[in-house]
Amino acid sequence: MKSTTMMYVDKILDIYTTSNSSRQVHVFQKIDAHNKKHYGCRYFENQIFKFDEFYPNKSLHYAESAAENWINLVKNS
Repeated sequence: MKSTTMMYVDKILDIYTTSNSSRQVHVFQKIDAHNKKHYGCRYFENQIFKFDEFYPNKSLHYAESAAENWINLVKNS
C-alpha cells in the first residue's frame, strides 16, 4: 500500500542512506490491534519526503530489500 502522506508509525527500525545522501529510507514498524508487527518504508529524495509504503503481512526482510532497492536506484517509485 502506497501513500503520498506520512503514515503513523510505531517505530523506526533502520535508516538507509546513499553515500552522497541524495536518497534515504526509513524502515518502520507498525503494530496492529492484535499486537502483530507489520513493516514498511518511508522514502526521501534530496531530503524531501516522497512516499510511504506499507507492507502488511510481509517480513522485515521484505521491507529491508525494498529499502536497498531504493538506495541502489533499482526502485524509483
